[in-house]
Amino acid sequence: MLQELLEVEFDDFLGAKPYERSEARRYCRNGYRECGLIAPVGRLTLRIPRDRQSRFPGHNLRLHRAFRTLSAQ
Repeated sequence: MLQELLEVEFDDFLGAKPYERSEARRYCRNGYRECGLIAPVGRLTLRIPRDRQSRFPGHNLRLHRAFRTLSAQ
């Protein structure tokens, strides 16, 4: 679920989905970096998407809100 939120957030940030051409596209994808997250259910490994200019913030508000919601359950 958290990984899916990251992907949606990244698509919004770029202005296009993978392999999609768009006039609204601002940046290009450039792989992923892994990030460990300690959760109440154990350690999670997230793949944080990267763009070529490294402008995508790895910390996004929706992800933090979702994590807090999952942690509270």
